[in-house]
Amino acid sequence: MTTQATAQMDRRRYPRINANFSMEVTPSPTGEGTGINVSQGGLQFSHRGKLNPGSMLNMILRVHGFSGTVHVKGKVIRCEESGTDNYYHVSINFVDTDHETEASIIDMIKSFQS
Repeated sequence: MTTQATAQMDRRRYPRINANFSMEVTPSPTGEGTGINVSQGGLQFSHRGKLNPGSMLNMILRVHGFSGTVHVKGKVIRCEESGTDNYYHVSINFVDTDHETEASIIDMIKSFQS
């Protein structure tokens, strides 16, 4: 593991879980994305088109096999080209999460681990 990867893991408050899920994203040129990984503190998703770091997003996460949806707000921390034509990997930190939203995120994460 590289020093940069180790430093990034040390900064994370929660471990990330690899996860594939659909999501609605606003504001966004396409209005949608595909989840790559998720933690209690944020997520990374694939998105067609660049999103600016610092931007605030509203997201609705839809997970196959998980009842309901999870509505979250997040701040774009990073947006990097994925290597696929006009697709980007967008990293988000969740913001303004209440107890109910946090519980839904935890339940969603558990659904990926079972």
